[in-house]
Amino acid sequence: MAAADALDEEDTLSESVPPSVMSFPFVRLDATRLFSLHVFEAAFFELNIGYASALAFLMFLLILAVTFVQFRLLNRDVSY
Repeated sequence: MAAADALDEEDTLSESVPPSVMSFPFVRLDATRLFSLHVFEAAFFELNIGYASALAFLMFLLILAVTFVQFRLLNRDVSY
């Protein structure tokens, strides 16, 4: 009976936590999780759409800044 209770407890834990956040003792499986996956899980697993939208906008601004820096540093003219 105790084994069945432990199995039920494990099933409810795995249903409420996204697979990328599950961890073993002393090992975090989400240590190498991508930022875009974090945005996805915030939006669709946690149903925190506003937070995920703000994270996505910050990611857009970061990519935009990196793009402008690359254009300034490379300063290559391309002719076809």
